[in-house]
Amino acid sequence: MNPHLLSALAAGFVVNSTWGRRRPKPPPPGRFADVADRRIHYVERPGEGLPVVLLHGMPGTHLDFAGVVAALPNRHIIAVDRPGYGWSEGGPLDYQAQIGLVPELLAALGVGRALLAGHSFGGLLALGVAALHPQVVGGLALIAPSGGGLRSGRFRMGAARMVKALQTPGIRQLADVTVGGLARRTGAVIDARFAFAPDPVDREYAARLNFVSLHDDNLSAMANDRLAYNRNIAWIDECIPSLDVPAVVLLARGDRPIPIRHGRRLASTLPHATVIEVDGGHMLPVVQPDVVAAAVRSLANDRHPGLQC
Repeated sequence: MNPHLLSALAAGFVVNSTWGRRRPKPPPPGRFADVADRRIHYVERPGEGLPVVLLHGMPGTHLDFAGVVAALPNRHIIAVDRPGYGWSEGGPLDYQAQIGLVPELLAALGVGRALLAGHSFGGLLALGVAALHPQVVGGLALIAPSGGGLRSGRFRMGAARMVKALQTPGIRQLADVTVGGLARRTGAVIDARFAFAPDPVDREYAARLNFVSLHDDNLSAMANDRLAYNRNIAWIDECIPSLDVPAVVLLARGDRPIPIRHGRRLASTLPHATVIEVDGGHMLPVVQPDVVAAAVRSLANDRHPGLQC
């Protein structure tokens, strides 16, 4: 065999086992609720007013909202790891089951109604809850939400299918000792740059990818959400005009994963929606938490004079 090829393969194996190696998950920072045959991890902070339930995107964890929580110091906050993501246990759930899980979780926590603040896919989930369980929704804060005719392209759908294939017993073990870790980590770096652009990738978010989001449970949840993405968006787009709930839609002009035209289209069909547009990219809860917090306060009729659009 060509010695240069051997050297390249050896270097690839070394990088795979070092830079590509997933770090163990740290202990869960919150509590667990047994709902929908899953152990759902959440962090709750007591406070004033209608509770604010924070729903992250894909990939993601409740920690994507850490800055938003800090910017809402007196609010009752419930930040959730969606099924399969973060520290939640029991595997992923399909979209309709995730919708049903939210009112179950609220009931388990003794909450009757809440404001739902959802980022990206979390916005899609919040809309689904408002469509099927309006009695628990006091308002929607949709942050760069999925919807408005958005569709996943062949590349992202193919990547999701590859993730599923690489988790097949036997193939998973082979990938782990060859180049699976290198491929995972490289893909995560590229996706993070795309998600944050034109902003730089947040360092804590980048570190969290390797010790949480690149674990198999999180990858499986993301692949499941992605493979059903187009069908779920088509369904929610049909439901949006009938929603009778106050809403604020926060959009980023430089958003690459969800171009702003889709958010504008969504907002134009959502009754009672206030639209706020800001400069920046898709990862608003991480990069502009004060703006997200101000949008939540405006939904709660507590307008923040420092909000800049």
